[in-house]
Order: sequence, then structure tokens, then C-alpha cells
Amino acid sequence: MRIISGVGLMFVFAALSAPIRTPAANIPDFSGSYSLKSVKGEEKPDRSDALSLQIAQTADEIKITTVTDGHPSTESFPLGQSGGHCGGAASADSKCTAQWTGKLLELEMVYTAHPTENGPEIEMHTRERLQLSSDGKTLTIRTETKAPEYPALDMTPATTEVYEKY
Repeated sequence: MRIISGVGLMFVFAALSAPIRTPAANIPDFSGSYSLKSVKGEEKPDRSDALSLQIAQTADEIKITTVTDGHPSTESFPLGQSGGHCGGAASADSKCTAQWTGKLLELEMVYTAHPTENGPEIEMHTRERLQLSSDGKTLTIRTETKAPEYPALDMTPATTEVYEKY
């Protein structure tokens, strides 16, 4: 039987207590406040609107509050779950997924919309890809919205919004 010396025991203890690096350690934290700097694409917001985002991210969810001219609207996406309910989304039956692709966060939402007052319900699909710059100061969001049953309603081209952290 071999007995571990004091130095050897300290080495084993240090190795066992060292933090284990997981892919989650490389996931960016989008938490913070951002102001809109530029938009590319056809569906540009009215530049007279003051537009900002407030993002709160935990291990379980990401909450995004969009503030337009002082009026907040919050949506929450469960992280690590698929098909969850999107808190605060446009319709009560909204379903969403949030998944990491490297350092890119992909948010997908499926919801029912009523584009016209007496028109039919239409299932809409929105995909947002969030990417944070390496210095954490610039947030880029690429958004695509489609209506699979009504291709003429597709919101094309996709928009790309660039925000700066403040």
C-alpha cells in the first residue's frame, strides 16, 4: 500500500478543487442597458422613437425589455429549455426556444397574430440572433420574421440592429 506524502496530498486536493471549465464558461453575458445606434434592413423603426434595451440574464432565462419613448415591453426566454412559454410575448400561446451556438444566442418565437381586424389568425415565426462584441460594448441583433402559411406577409429582408452599451 502506498501512502501519499503531504505534498502529493496537497496536489491531489488542488486538482480536485480546481474549477472545471465547461462550455458555459464561454457563454457571453448580455446583461446591461443598450441604446440603438443603427438599423439595416427594410423594417427600420421610426428614428424619432427613443429605443433602448435592458437585458437581464441568469443561468435559467434571459429577459429583454425594449423601451420605446419611455414605454417598456418585456419578454423572457427560458435558457436550456425548448418550446417554453415566452413570458410577456405578444400572445398567450407563444412558444419560444433559446439556444447557444457558440457565443451566438438564438431566440425563436412562434406566436399567433391578427394582422387585420377581421382577418384570420396567422402563425408568425420570429428568429433573433444576438451577438456581443469581444469587448462587450456592442450588441448586434439580426431579426427575421416569417408567416409560413402566408409567404406574402414575410417581413423581408431581415433587419440588423446595432446597440451600444451605456
